[in-house]
Amino acid sequence: MYKIRTKVSPFITLICYIVFFILTGIPSLKVKGKGHIVDPTKRKVFDCVIYNSESYMLYNRLWRLDPYVDHFIVVYSGITHSGLPNNITFAPFEKEIKSYSSKAHFFQIDIQCAKARDKNWCRENNQRKYLFRFLKKFNPQVGDLIIVSDIDEIPTRKGMQWILDHPPYDFYNYKCYMTNHGYTHRYPELWGMPYVEYYTHSFSEGLMQYHRNLVQFHTLQPLGTHCSSCFPDLETYIKKYNSFAHQEFHKYPFMNTSYLFWSHYCKKSMPWATQLISLNLSELEDLVPPHPLMDFLTNPKFTLDITKTIYKKSDLPKLCTPEYDWWIVPHEQINPRYKL
Repeated sequence: MYKIRTKVSPFITLICYIVFFILTGIPSLKVKGKGHIVDPTKRKVFDCVIYNSESYMLYNRLWRLDPYVDHFIVVYSGITHSGLPNNITFAPFEKEIKSYSSKAHFFQIDIQCAKARDKNWCRENNQRKYLFRFLKKFNPQVGDLIIVSDIDEIPTRKGMQWILDHPPYDFYNYKCYMTNHGYTHRYPELWGMPYVEYYTHSFSEGLMQYHRNLVQFHTLQPLGTHCSSCFPDLETYIKKYNSFAHQEFHKYPFMNTSYLFWSHYCKKSMPWATQLISLNLSELEDLVPPHPLMDFLTNPKFTLDITKTIYKKSDLPKLCTPEYDWWIVPHEQINPRYKL
């Protein structure tokens, strides 16, 4: 059989490369935030979060993002992710949160998942999907920015300005300092599930959860804070572990007040009790509102109520030594495991 051979001129090859770049190279630039040219004065910013009575984080979020966000979409349910009755409250910041009522919009839903195999995660995912339905009430337009995150995954003000200066072509996740108990100590790893979406008419409720899991970054620099298990009292820690989807930690020792106190005092991560590292707060401006009840988030000397534990004040000098490490559960894993 004869083979037909053709000789392609260098000029044609060059043309092919140029066409290939136009078709593939330019979109790749767009994904990095350079594809859309939108007048910032016409672009709106929507912040979409699910709420489960984390009033400290809600107040913190409203205060921190108020200069940048046009509408806060907040969805809550009368049922917790674990299936318990959910007594939604905004205490002790009812007055402060109400002051943002022109921007902050609250919607209650029913998130029953009777037929789901994993009801905890079904409830959380459904609550997040409802964000889209209520977002549509405010008539978002192509080019608007949609921030989707949990209530405690909050862009810093510098991070928020970076996002506005680098809008995504479609979407990207952004990294956060992952802290426990407050903003003074963090995990060595960064957290990376919240994301920013460039709104188009193809945006759907299914993407509200799906894009959290894709881990597509434009920058690896932290643009926010994820203050996980950051509460001023033991009762709120226990309420958190009673209600959230990770019910693998709804057991001893994670629900024990003495374990919670030890983890908090010794700057151990929740719930794994690995050692946290210091976070230089001088690098992070405008983290919390100047309110006395928010002091626990930035005060490294703040402690929980020791009288509700097995410890005495005389135990404190040795509390963080190996002698007291018997709390640690070395093989406990969070489910599902996250790609950070």
